[in-house]
Amino acid sequence: MTNDEILTIDPYTAKLSEQDIADGLRLYTRDSEEEALYVRQYSNFIGIVINTFGHKYYHEFHIINKKYLANLNAQPNPDKTFIGFLFIKEAEYFQNFNAYAEVIRNINSALELEEELPIHFKAAALNCAVGALWNCNLYKESEKYMNMMEELMEEPDMPVILKFTVGCNLMNAFAVLGDREKTDRYYELLKNLPRDEIGDRFYCFLEIFKLSDEAKLNSGNIPSNDYIESLKNCLKYIYPGNGIEEDYAEIFIPIVRYVRGFVKDSKLVELCLKIIETTYSLPDKINIYMFMFKEFGMTKETEPVLYSRYYEALVSHYQMIAENRKHEITNEILNEELAEKYRISAGTDALTGLGNRYSYEECLDEIGKEPIFPDDLYIVMLDLNGLKGVNDNYGHDAGDEFIRAAGKCIVTSLNGIGKVYRIGGDEFIAVINSTPSKMNEFLEKLDETTAAWKGSADVTLSISKGYSETRDVVALKQETGRERLDKMAKIADRRMYEDKKAYYERTGKDRRR
Repeated sequence: MTNDEILTIDPYTAKLSEQDIADGLRLYTRDSEEEALYVRQYSNFIGIVINTFGHKYYHEFHIINKKYLANLNAQPNPDKTFIGFLFIKEAEYFQNFNAYAEVIRNINSALELEEELPIHFKAAALNCAVGALWNCNLYKESEKYMNMMEELMEEPDMPVILKFTVGCNLMNAFAVLGDREKTDRYYELLKNLPRDEIGDRFYCFLEIFKLSDEAKLNSGNIPSNDYIESLKNCLKYIYPGNGIEEDYAEIFIPIVRYVRGFVKDSKLVELCLKIIETTYSLPDKINIYMFMFKEFGMTKETEPVLYSRYYEALVSHYQMIAENRKHEITNEILNEELAEKYRISAGTDALTGLGNRYSYEECLDEIGKEPIFPDDLYIVMLDLNGLKGVNDNYGHDAGDEFIRAAGKCIVTSLNGIGKVYRIGGDEFIAVINSTPSKMNEFLEKLDETTAAWKGSADVTLSISKGYSETRDVVALKQETGRERLDKMAKIADRRMYEDKKAYYERTGKDRRR
């Protein structure tokens, strides 16, 4: 597939080949390392691949997730919607390897985004957190997340299908806790939601969850004939990609226990085998195999073929865990490298290679935190003269050349006594901590280097400048170092505009050109 085809695939109808996935992984790996422009399309791509191939590409997605997170978190104003999505995908990844501490860490990172986390991502995060804690039998610890789920159900603008999904999970959760009142209340609430907005494909979940909840709440009692008939009717909804195939063990093991003795064992074994065949989750498969061997008294000798398949699932799961550990070790190394890479790129101006406004602000923050304010500190505002005329008369390529030349002239003239940042189209700032004589040398050298520059267009490079120094601003007791620096920057800015005004009066040029 071409890049355009990958970026525009329909998440509901697309069918991808192995080659298509390889093409997509290459595209999104490159994007995650560079500009991170296609995270929205990446989220669709993950969904399609998982629905088609299950966990086969989980490790590849895990590495891409890490790179996107490092990249986005280093940007000054990243889209936190997608950061939340990536944290949730990481949580789902770790859940498949029973790494529940990592699950909760990623979920909490997503939830810390608060109002910047869309409601559907918040619902997914809370469902994931509750599931992880319950797998560790930490029911008390899950209450915080369950309370947040109940608050979510009260949201007036919550989409019906999302309310239905969250409600099903809450209904199941309260059944596990033995709270029949809340289980029944959520069942009635969900039953009265508009079925046409939910669709039959999802509405079947309600009856499957209800059967499981009844089995949990009525354990030890006799199932009714209606219950067994309802179970038979629900079996047609067990198929790959139905949306709950990773929760089969949790849902169906209580049901099988409940109806055992009232349904033939051969039928129940057949049901368990169908679930094993359908689920994507290796832990799910293993749990059901273990349940079957224990519940029906099967042994290696009586069921050698079944035991062999169980052993293969155990080996596959062990290999996945081992692969996960290997990836985690390499990824921790990668994370440090990526964090440094994106920290640097986020503070770099792409056109000139100088620091940008983000790194300039960081510089002032660092100076402002110093316990003793520097005695010989200068902030120099620099602004090109005539950039608009260059762009209008010679084109933006010539304008870019003009800007790059200005940056180079400033750096050369500084001769290592300070740092320079490009903070806007034709605006630069230099921060210098040196002696007054070195400061004067810089200003004189800058005039010489700009006058000597020759570009492809027949224009003269000229820079207006204004500076302030430490003694220009009286230190007030209640004033922070950063506040003092901001005052210095304003003084420098005012003096630069005075210099620019004098330049245009002296040359008679039109400031608008």
